[in-house]
Amino acid sequence: MAPKRRKSKRKEPISDNERAWLIGDKNDGFVSFPKPGDNEYQARLWRDHGDHVRFTWKPGMWRPEMKEAAN
Repeated sequence: MAPKRRKSKRKEPISDNERAWLIGDKNDGFVSFPKPGDNEYQARLWRDHGDHVRFTWKPGMWRPEMKEAAN
């Protein structure tokens, strides 16, 4: 019987530019977006590392945006 191979659950480290993009930093991060095919890259980055509680992002948006505070 073949040995079981386990998939690593660790997330890949992200760069400073990617981290800046995830928090919607307008002064840094991914200044070369959008390029063809980057939307898939952004979607994967957002899915794996995005702060879904404080920020919102949908395909086609330039950067994640802070969610509005509920009054």
